[in-house]
Amino acid sequence: METLDTSSPVPADETGETAVAALFQARYLDMVRLAVLLGADDAEDIAQEAFARLLTRHVPLRDPGAALAYVRSTVCNLTRKRWRHSLVVRSRTPAMPDEASPEHTAILREDHREVLAALAALPARSCNGRVRRDRQVATEQGHGKRSAGPCPAKNRA
Repeated sequence: METLDTSSPVPADETGETAVAALFQARYLDMVRLAVLLGADDAEDIAQEAFARLLTRHVPLRDPGAALAYVRSTVCNLTRKRWRHSLVVRSRTPAMPDEASPEHTAILREDHREVLAALAALPARSCNGRVRRDRQVATEQGHGKRSAGPCPAKNRA
């Protein structure tokens, strides 16, 4: 009398796995290209995830011929999902202020002194015109909020 061996696992659906494996072999690079065209940073991961989702579906596809369309739409959806996630992460991450090195600060101060010295050498009328024009440009670009006043080099002297 022959007994059943219950210790070995029941083999999985070989036909489904082989069909997905064949589809993977035939279309993997196409799915990677699609993900790259859609702007994915990690196109290989997205393509692999799409095939893994096809393989681990709990409910089989109604039409086995629709597997390629399922993988394509999964690649599109995963790419869009990761793109949106990265946008949310970027928008909620506070910008790190750039900390200048002591050398950089010294060079900026020296440049500032040179600009003030050059402005001090100009006649007052010319100096005020340049300062106003520079402040207007800075305000239009969103860098400055102060109103144009007298020449700063003349005030310091």
